[in-house]
Amino acid sequence: MTSSVVKTRVNRDSPDYEKNTRRMVDLLTEFKNQETEIQHGGGAKAIESQHNKGRLTARERIAKLIDPQTSFF
Repeated sequence: MTSSVVKTRVNRDSPDYEKNTRRMVDLLTEFKNQETEIQHGGGAKAIESQHNKGRLTARERIAKLIDPQTSFF
C-alpha cells in the first residue's frame, strides 16, 4: 500500500504568515490568562467580595466536598 503526500501551498516566509502566527500566539496567551483568572475565582477582588459576604467561592466549596488527594474530574 502506498501513501500519498499532500503538498502545502503555505509560504512560511510571507509577511501574512508571520502576522497570522503572531496573532494566534497573542490570542492563545490571552486565552491562557483568562483561564488562569477563572481558575482563581475571578481574581482577588471577587474572592474577597465572596468572603466579605460570609461565603466560600465555588472552588473552595468543591475542595471541601472531594476526597483528599483526588481531583474533581
